[in-house]
Amino acid sequence: VKEDGTVEHARLLSPSGDPAWDSLVEKSVLTWRYAPPMRNGVPTDVWVHQQIVVQFEEPILMSLSRLSAPSQSQADSLYALLERGADFDALVSQFGARMPEGQSAFLGTVDVRTLAPRIGDALVDLREGGYTHPLRSGNSYVIYKKLKRVTS
Repeated sequence: VKEDGTVEHARLLSPSGDPAWDSLVEKSVLTWRYAPPMRNGVPTDVWVHQQIVVQFEEPILMSLSRLSAPSQSQADSLYALLERGADFDALVSQFGARMPEGQSAFLGTVDVRTLAPRIGDALVDLREGGYTHPLRSGNSYVIYKKLKRVTS
């Protein structure tokens, strides 16, 4: 681990026996970031021996759209409108200009396991056409809608 917390080198001490899988694990570890290691108050490079468990889980894919609000009170108001029968897409059209720059309301197909656990947990049992209560996401509050699954 370099003095800035980046990983310079990773090596599996107990490989799985599958070179492709082992290579993916090593490449993943190279993207990790640590707090800068310090020795006597000075940043320094260190060797770290760390045990990790790599576990594969099947993705949970969903087609999602979102409605974003900058505050909890605004998100709660949008949620109340939805509960009273307002159309999700109409609200997206009306309030879409409030989306953070460069972001779209339509997320596409997403593996919910890659989202923050509290968000993924709220989505995993959502039925098609259903939406979540407002969930904090960074500096905003988001209501997610599960869209109809696209079949090919």
